[in-house]
Amino acid sequence: MSSTSIDSPHVVIIGAGNIGQAIAHLLRQAGHHTFDLWDADTSKVPHQKSCDEILPRADVVFLCVPSWTLRSALNMIAPCISSKTILVSISKGLEQRSCFTADQLIRDVLPRQPFAMLLGPMLAEEILHNKHASAVVSSRQRSVRQRVANLFEGSVLRCELHDDPHAVCQASVIKNVYALAMGIADGLEWGNNQKGRLACQSLHEMRLILSRVTDDPGILDSIAGTGDYLATAFSASSRNRQNGQSLIADGRMTIKSEGSVSFPSLLKLLSRKTNGLPILLTLKKIVMQNQGKNNKELFEKL
Repeated sequence: MSSTSIDSPHVVIIGAGNIGQAIAHLLRQAGHHTFDLWDADTSKVPHQKSCDEILPRADVVFLCVPSWTLRSALNMIAPCISSKTILVSISKGLEQRSCFTADQLIRDVLPRQPFAMLLGPMLAEEILHNKHASAVVSSRQRSVRQRVANLFEGSVLRCELHDDPHAVCQASVIKNVYALAMGIADGLEWGNNQKGRLACQSLHEMRLILSRVTDDPGILDSIAGTGDYLATAFSASSRNRQNGQSLIADGRMTIKSEGSVSFPSLLKLLSRKTNGLPILLTLKKIVMQNQGKNNKELFEKL
Protein backbone atom coordinates (compact mmCIF):
# COMPACT_ATOMS: atom_id res chain seq x y z
CA MET A 1 0.00 0.00 0.00
CA SER A 2 1.09 3.56 -0.53
CA SER A 3 2.77 5.52 2.25
CA THR A 4 -0.30 7.75 2.57
CA SER A 5 -2.84 4.91 2.64
CA ILE A 6 -2.96 4.68 6.44
CA ASP A 7 -4.32 8.24 6.70
CA SER A 8 -6.14 8.42 3.38
CA PRO A 9 -6.89 4.97 1.96
CA HIS A 10 -7.88 4.82 -1.68
CA VAL A 11 -11.20 3.03 -2.05
CA VAL A 12 -12.81 1.49 -5.12
CA ILE A 13 -16.49 0.56 -5.16
CA ILE A 14 -17.45 -2.13 -7.66
CA GLY A 15 -21.18 -1.82 -8.37
CA ALA A 16 -22.90 1.56 -8.57
CA GLY A 17 -26.42 0.41 -7.77
CA ASN A 18 -28.31 1.58 -4.68
CA ILE A 19 -26.02 -0.06 -2.13
CA GLY A 20 -22.88 1.04 -3.98
CA GLN A 21 -24.17 4.61 -3.99
CA ALA A 22 -25.01 4.27 -0.28
CA ILE A 23 -21.45 3.15 0.52
CA ALA A 24 -20.13 6.13 -1.45
CA HIS A 25 -22.48 8.40 0.53
CA LEU A 26 -21.20 6.99 3.83
CA LEU A 27 -17.58 7.47 2.81
CA ARG A 28 -18.25 11.11 1.92
CA GLN A 29 -19.91 11.61 5.30
CA ALA A 30 -16.83 10.17 6.97
CA GLY A 31 -14.59 12.59 5.07
CA HIS A 32 -13.17 10.16 2.50
CA HIS A 33 -13.21 11.67 -0.96
CA THR A 34 -10.48 9.63 -2.71
CA PHE A 35 -12.58 6.80 -4.04
CA ASP A 36 -13.70 5.54 -7.43
CA LEU A 37 -16.99 3.99 -8.51
CA TRP A 38 -17.11 1.37 -11.25
CA ASP A 39 -20.06 -0.43 -12.80
CA ALA A 40 -20.55 -2.76 -15.76
CA ASP A 41 -23.31 -0.35 -16.80
CA THR A 42 -21.21 2.69 -17.67
CA SER A 43 -24.27 4.95 -17.70
CA LYS A 44 -24.34 4.72 -13.89
CA VAL A 45 -20.90 6.33 -13.51
CA PRO A 46 -20.22 9.39 -15.69
CA HIS A 47 -16.58 9.64 -16.80
CA GLN A 48 -15.88 6.18 -15.43
CA LYS A 49 -12.21 5.16 -15.28
CA SER A 50 -11.05 1.70 -16.32
CA CYS A 51 -10.41 -1.06 -13.80
CA ASP A 52 -6.81 -1.24 -15.02
CA GLU A 53 -6.40 2.35 -13.88
CA ILE A 54 -8.18 2.37 -10.53
CA LEU A 55 -7.69 -1.12 -9.06
CA PRO A 56 -3.87 -1.40 -8.83
CA ARG A 57 -3.73 1.56 -6.42
CA ALA A 58 -6.77 0.51 -4.34
CA ASP A 59 -6.28 -0.06 -0.63
CA VAL A 60 -9.86 -1.25 -0.16
CA VAL A 61 -12.32 -2.62 -2.73
CA PHE A 62 -16.02 -2.79 -1.87
CA LEU A 63 -17.84 -5.49 -3.83
CA CYS A 64 -21.38 -4.08 -3.98
CA VAL A 65 -22.73 -6.80 -6.25
CA PRO A 66 -25.30 -9.57 -5.67
CA SER A 67 -24.30 -13.16 -5.06
CA TRP A 68 -25.05 -14.23 -8.64
CA THR A 69 -22.38 -11.87 -10.04
CA LEU A 70 -19.83 -12.03 -7.22
CA ARG A 71 -17.62 -14.72 -8.78
CA SER A 72 -17.38 -12.85 -12.09
CA ALA A 73 -16.56 -9.62 -10.20
CA LEU A 74 -13.79 -11.39 -8.28
CA ASN A 75 -12.36 -12.87 -11.47
CA MET A 76 -12.43 -9.43 -13.07
CA ILE A 77 -10.52 -7.67 -10.29
CA ALA A 78 -8.10 -10.52 -9.51
CA PRO A 79 -5.39 -9.60 -12.06
CA CYS A 80 -5.43 -5.92 -11.06
CA ILE A 81 -5.33 -5.71 -7.28
CA SER A 82 -2.41 -5.74 -4.87
CA SER A 83 -1.93 -8.73 -2.58
CA LYS A 84 -2.56 -6.30 0.33
CA THR A 85 -5.79 -4.84 -1.03
CA ILE A 86 -8.66 -5.50 1.38
CA LEU A 87 -11.86 -6.80 -0.21
CA VAL A 88 -15.18 -5.97 1.46
CA SER A 89 -18.28 -7.87 0.35
CA ILE A 90 -21.89 -6.93 1.09
CA SER A 91 -23.36 -10.01 -0.66
CA LYS A 92 -26.07 -11.81 1.32
CA GLY A 93 -26.67 -14.86 -0.85
CA LEU A 94 -25.48 -18.30 -1.90
CA GLU A 95 -23.90 -19.08 -5.26
CA GLN A 96 -26.29 -21.48 -6.96
CA ARG A 97 -23.75 -23.91 -8.43
CA SER A 98 -21.47 -24.30 -5.41
CA CYS A 99 -23.81 -23.24 -2.56
CA PHE A 100 -20.90 -21.03 -1.39
CA THR A 101 -21.48 -18.02 0.82
CA ALA A 102 -19.62 -14.82 -0.13
CA ASP A 103 -16.70 -15.53 2.22
CA GLN A 104 -16.26 -19.00 0.70
CA LEU A 105 -16.40 -17.55 -2.80
CA ILE A 106 -13.69 -15.02 -2.02
CA ARG A 107 -11.46 -17.73 -0.56
CA ASP A 108 -12.14 -19.91 -3.60
CA VAL A 109 -11.15 -17.26 -6.16
CA LEU A 110 -8.56 -15.29 -4.14
CA PRO A 111 -7.43 -17.58 -1.31
CA ARG A 112 -4.66 -15.29 0.00
CA GLN A 113 -6.52 -11.98 -0.21
CA PRO A 114 -7.44 -10.16 3.02
CA PHE A 115 -11.18 -9.60 3.18
CA ALA A 116 -14.10 -8.65 5.40
CA MET A 117 -17.86 -8.91 5.26
CA LEU A 118 -20.02 -5.83 5.84
CA LEU A 119 -23.50 -7.12 6.69
CA GLY A 120 -26.47 -5.89 8.66
CA PRO A 121 -29.53 -3.60 8.43
CA MET A 122 -28.20 -1.27 5.74
CA LEU A 123 -31.21 -0.34 3.61
CA ALA A 124 -29.71 1.85 0.90
CA GLU A 125 -32.71 4.17 0.60
CA GLU A 126 -32.50 5.06 4.28
CA ILE A 127 -28.73 5.62 4.22
CA LEU A 128 -29.10 7.96 1.24
CA HIS A 129 -31.59 9.97 3.33
CA ASN A 130 -29.06 10.16 6.20
CA LYS A 131 -30.92 7.72 8.44
CA HIS A 132 -28.81 5.60 10.75
CA ALA A 133 -27.77 2.07 9.83
CA SER A 134 -25.77 -0.69 11.48
CA ALA A 135 -23.43 -3.39 10.25
CA VAL A 136 -21.21 -6.19 11.42
CA VAL A 137 -17.68 -6.00 10.04
CA SER A 138 -16.42 -9.56 10.13
CA SER A 139 -12.94 -10.84 9.31
CA ARG A 140 -10.56 -13.43 10.69
CA GLN A 141 -7.94 -10.67 10.88
CA ARG A 142 -8.43 -8.09 13.63
CA SER A 143 -6.47 -5.43 11.75
CA VAL A 144 -8.66 -5.89 8.67
CA ARG A 145 -12.00 -5.57 10.44
CA GLN A 146 -10.78 -2.56 12.40
CA ARG A 147 -9.45 -0.88 9.27
CA VAL A 148 -12.78 -1.33 7.47
CA ALA A 149 -14.79 -0.08 10.46
CA ASN A 150 -12.55 2.99 10.70
CA LEU A 151 -13.58 4.01 7.18
CA PHE A 152 -17.09 4.82 8.44
CA GLU A 153 -16.20 6.86 11.53
CA GLY A 154 -18.22 10.07 11.35
CA SER A 155 -20.95 8.57 9.14
CA VAL A 156 -24.46 7.36 10.01
CA LEU A 157 -23.24 3.73 9.89
CA ARG A 158 -22.45 2.12 13.24
CA CYS A 159 -20.15 -0.89 13.03
CA GLU A 160 -19.70 -3.89 15.30
CA LEU A 161 -16.73 -6.23 14.91
CA HIS A 162 -16.87 -10.03 14.59
CA ASP A 163 -14.27 -12.68 13.85
CA ASP A 164 -16.31 -15.36 12.05
CA PRO A 165 -17.28 -14.16 8.56
CA HIS A 166 -18.81 -17.50 7.60
CA ALA A 167 -21.33 -17.46 10.46
CA VAL A 168 -22.26 -13.86 9.66
CA CYS A 169 -22.74 -14.77 5.99
CA GLN A 170 -24.98 -17.72 6.82
CA ALA A 171 -27.18 -15.59 9.06
CA SER A 172 -27.50 -13.01 6.28
CA VAL A 173 -28.51 -15.66 3.75
CA ILE A 174 -31.12 -17.27 5.96
CA LYS A 175 -32.81 -14.03 7.03
CA ASN A 176 -33.43 -13.17 3.36
CA VAL A 177 -35.23 -16.47 2.80
CA TYR A 178 -37.48 -15.90 5.80
CA ALA A 179 -38.20 -12.35 4.65
CA LEU A 180 -40.06 -14.00 1.75
CA ALA A 181 -42.47 -15.44 4.31
CA MET A 182 -43.16 -12.02 5.79
CA GLY A 183 -43.87 -10.73 2.30
CA ILE A 184 -46.39 -13.52 1.80
CA ALA A 185 -48.06 -12.54 5.08
CA ASP A 186 -48.30 -8.96 3.85
CA GLY A 187 -49.77 -10.18 0.57
CA LEU A 188 -52.42 -12.03 2.58
CA GLU A 189 -53.07 -8.85 4.60
CA TRP A 190 -52.28 -10.51 7.88
CA GLY A 191 -52.52 -8.26 10.93
CA ASN A 192 -49.59 -7.36 13.14
CA ASN A 193 -50.60 -9.97 15.70
CA GLN A 194 -50.25 -12.74 13.11
CA LYS A 195 -47.05 -11.26 11.72
CA GLY A 196 -45.60 -11.01 15.23
CA ARG A 197 -46.14 -14.72 15.72
CA LEU A 198 -44.71 -15.46 12.26
CA ALA A 199 -41.59 -13.40 13.04
CA CYS A 200 -41.13 -15.24 16.34
CA GLN A 201 -41.47 -18.66 14.70
CA SER A 202 -39.17 -17.58 11.86
CA LEU A 203 -36.44 -16.62 14.32
CA HIS A 204 -36.83 -19.99 16.03
CA GLU A 205 -36.40 -21.80 12.71
CA MET A 206 -33.46 -19.62 11.69
CA ARG A 207 -31.65 -20.57 14.89
CA LEU A 208 -32.27 -24.26 14.16
CA ILE A 209 -30.89 -23.88 10.64
CA LEU A 210 -27.83 -22.01 11.85
CA SER A 211 -27.12 -24.78 14.35
CA ARG A 212 -27.05 -27.18 11.38
CA VAL A 213 -24.90 -25.15 8.97
CA THR A 214 -22.54 -23.19 11.26
CA ASP A 215 -20.71 -23.52 14.56
CA ASP A 216 -22.16 -20.23 15.85
CA PRO A 217 -25.98 -20.22 15.93
CA GLY A 218 -25.71 -17.37 18.43
CA ILE A 219 -24.88 -15.07 15.51
CA LEU A 220 -28.66 -14.81 15.07
CA ASP A 221 -28.72 -12.48 18.08
CA SER A 222 -26.50 -9.96 16.29
CA ILE A 223 -27.55 -7.06 14.09
CA ALA A 224 -26.48 -9.18 11.10
CA GLY A 225 -29.04 -11.79 12.17
CA THR A 226 -32.18 -10.61 13.97
CA GLY A 227 -31.47 -6.93 13.28
CA ASP A 228 -31.17 -7.42 9.55
CA TYR A 229 -34.09 -9.86 9.45
CA LEU A 230 -36.46 -7.35 11.05
CA ALA A 231 -35.30 -4.53 8.79
CA THR A 232 -35.68 -6.69 5.68
CA ALA A 233 -38.94 -8.34 6.67
CA PHE A 234 -40.75 -5.09 7.43
CA SER A 235 -39.25 -2.72 4.85
CA ALA A 236 -41.39 -1.78 1.85
CA SER A 237 -38.18 -1.40 -0.20
CA SER A 238 -36.98 -4.96 0.52
CA ARG A 239 -36.87 -7.00 -2.68
CA ASN A 240 -37.25 -10.21 -0.67
CA ARG A 241 -40.42 -8.94 0.99
CA GLN A 242 -41.71 -7.71 -2.38
CA ASN A 243 -41.16 -11.19 -3.84
CA GLY A 244 -43.23 -12.72 -1.04
CA GLN A 245 -46.04 -10.29 -1.77
CA SER A 246 -45.92 -11.11 -5.49
CA LEU A 247 -46.30 -14.83 -4.73
CA ILE A 248 -49.80 -13.97 -3.50
CA ALA A 249 -50.63 -11.23 -6.00
CA ASP A 250 -49.18 -12.88 -9.14
CA GLY A 251 -48.58 -16.50 -8.12
CA ARG A 252 -44.85 -16.13 -8.78
CA MET A 253 -41.82 -14.06 -7.82
CA THR A 254 -41.46 -11.17 -10.24
CA ILE A 255 -37.98 -9.83 -9.37
CA LYS A 256 -34.59 -11.32 -8.62
CA SER A 257 -33.62 -11.14 -4.96
CA GLU A 258 -31.02 -12.77 -2.74
CA GLY A 259 -33.70 -14.73 -0.89
CA SER A 260 -35.32 -16.13 -4.02
CA VAL A 261 -32.00 -17.04 -5.67
CA SER A 262 -30.50 -18.56 -2.52
CA PHE A 263 -33.53 -20.59 -1.46
CA PRO A 264 -32.84 -23.73 -3.59
CA SER A 265 -29.18 -23.68 -2.53
CA LEU A 266 -30.14 -23.41 1.15
CA LEU A 267 -32.38 -26.46 0.78
CA LYS A 268 -29.49 -28.29 -0.86
CA LEU A 269 -27.18 -27.35 2.03
CA LEU A 270 -29.70 -28.62 4.56
CA SER A 271 -30.25 -31.83 2.58
CA ARG A 272 -32.73 -33.83 4.65
CA LYS A 273 -32.20 -31.83 7.84
CA THR A 274 -35.47 -29.93 7.54
CA ASN A 275 -37.30 -31.41 10.53
CA GLY A 276 -38.82 -28.77 12.80
CA LEU A 277 -38.96 -26.17 10.02
CA PRO A 278 -42.63 -25.80 8.99
CA ILE A 279 -42.25 -22.29 7.55
CA LEU A 280 -39.31 -23.33 5.40
CA LEU A 281 -41.13 -26.42 4.15
CA THR A 282 -44.22 -24.36 3.34
CA LEU A 283 -42.04 -21.92 1.40
CA LYS A 284 -40.59 -24.89 -0.47
CA LYS A 285 -44.07 -25.97 -1.54
CA ILE A 286 -45.03 -22.47 -2.61
CA VAL A 287 -41.77 -21.40 -4.29
CA MET A 288 -40.51 -24.63 -5.84
CA GLN A 289 -43.38 -27.09 -6.13
CA ASN A 290 -46.68 -25.25 -6.24
CA GLN A 291 -46.14 -23.06 -9.32
CA GLY A 292 -48.70 -20.47 -8.25
CA LYS A 293 -51.48 -22.81 -7.13
CA ASN A 294 -53.13 -22.55 -3.72
CA ASN A 295 -50.46 -20.27 -2.25
CA LYS A 296 -52.94 -18.65 0.11
CA GLU A 297 -54.29 -21.97 1.39
CA LEU A 298 -50.82 -23.45 1.87
CA PHE A 299 -49.49 -20.51 3.84
CA GLU A 300 -52.55 -20.01 5.99
CA LYS A 301 -52.22 -23.61 7.23
CA LEU A 302 -49.31 -22.27 9.27
